[in-house]
Amino acid sequence: MTVRRIAIVAAVLLGVATPGMAASTCTTRDDGKGAAAFEKGMAEVAQGEFDDVVRAFEKAAEADAKNSDYFNMLGYSRRKLGEYDAAFENYRKALSLDPAHWGAHEYVGEAYVETGSLAMADQHLARLAQLYPSGRPEYDELAAFRRDHAGPAAE
Repeated sequence: MTVRRIAIVAAVLLGVATPGMAASTCTTRDDGKGAAAFEKGMAEVAQGEFDDVVRAFEKAAEADAKNSDYFNMLGYSRRKLGEYDAAFENYRKALSLDPAHWGAHEYVGEAYVETGSLAMADQHLARLAQLYPSGRPEYDELAAFRRDHAGPAAE
């Protein structure tokens, strides 16, 4: 099973994403550098064992410190454990490697909503709109998450 397919299955099983969003958020290149650990982490996401997931994604990130997908999913996993400082650090790393990483913008925006930093969440919504004027599912997901958890975004 490819990394992309595992990502889609895990995200859909957890109910954390639509199939289209999962495919775009969690697709990574299969270059052998950390791919096996990443696949293991994605499979474990479906189990909800985020301590194990973090270890797998840490291993992937150590093997390929230039893969933004690895850091994005490491941030996601740490956020699920309530480790927001570490999650923000991982999201910053993912975005420094790929400033247009739509999944990292969505997930860090959700983390900002969860921590009450709505202005920061709105910045990531605006950035997604700027980067992808024709739309991205991640924009819709973040906008819905913000609305459902904190009300509509500021216009």
